[in-house]
Amino acid sequence: MEGFRFRLQRLLDLRLAQTEHTARELGTARAAEDGATQSLAAAAARRQEQLSSLREAPAAQPLELDAWEAVRAGYDSARRAEDAARTQLESAQDRVAVARGVFLQARREQQALDRLRQRRHGDWSAEQAAAEQAALDDSAGRGREFPGRRGTRPRRPGPPTR
Repeated sequence: MEGFRFRLQRLLDLRLAQTEHTARELGTARAAEDGATQSLAAAAARRQEQLSSLREAPAAQPLELDAWEAVRAGYDSARRAEDAARTQLESAQDRVAVARGVFLQARREQQALDRLRQRRHGDWSAEQAAAEQAALDDSAGRGREFPGRRGTRPRRPGPPTR
């Protein structure tokens, strides 16, 4: 008896490798998104600190114009850094969405081939079981004189008809 052989096994293996590759790419994109989220949070905290120092500086003591401009420049720089971090996060989120779509498509293709393989294996198993049963029936019938009828005599031919 020959073992089961799926003709599309190489394609299934290729799809499995593709799914694993796209899963790794999705993980990388998610890690980049997490890094961008942390970067945005840090930039927002720096901007908030600069804003606080901008608000509190005149209350503590009057600042000269150069000092005031330096505080204002620090706040503007922190705001630009936060905007850049926000843009970077949006870009990372877009990459995650694309990577997720590619991964889901690869997984669907792999699952379709998996289902086909399971169906073909089920058909093969049924064929093997039927062949095995036929072989058992054939071997069991060889010991009897009249394999089709249990405990009956062969029929006598009737009178000839003209």
